[in-house]
Amino acid sequence: MARAVPLFAFLLVACNRPPMAPIPSASRSVTATDITIDGAPPPEDFADVVRERTDEVLAPVEECYAERLVDRPGLEGEEQLRVYVSAAQVIRVTMQSSTLDDPILEDCVKQAILRYVLPEGSPRGGAFVEFRLIFRSSEG
Repeated sequence: MARAVPLFAFLLVACNRPPMAPIPSASRSVTATDITIDGAPPPEDFADVVRERTDEVLAPVEECYAERLVDRPGLEGEEQLRVYVSAAQVIRVTMQSSTLDDPILEDCVKQAILRYVLPEGSPRGGAFVEFRLIFRSSEG
């Protein structure tokens, strides 16, 4: 477990679990919650590193969402994902559940996360990271 924790710090996004506050952004349309690493919550002492890496992961996901909102204004929902990370890269992304009812967005999100490469010096060990993405449009 100790080797897996830093993987989370480099991979994932804003965690809404106390005491970590959400990353402030008036335009944030995608957030992540309920983050676990190999089935356990990450330690709170990684909150600063998570904040530093949030935009790197969420920016392409938000681009996917913005593109779909052109065709489907008001599209909102949630997606539960399981991501396997090893050798400092994302190996596999599996959708556990989704209320989006939009296969195009779901595939785009998966492809965006698969392209993410962990920064230089990241641990190379493997871990399963699970989280929920929440998509909220400004029209919703």
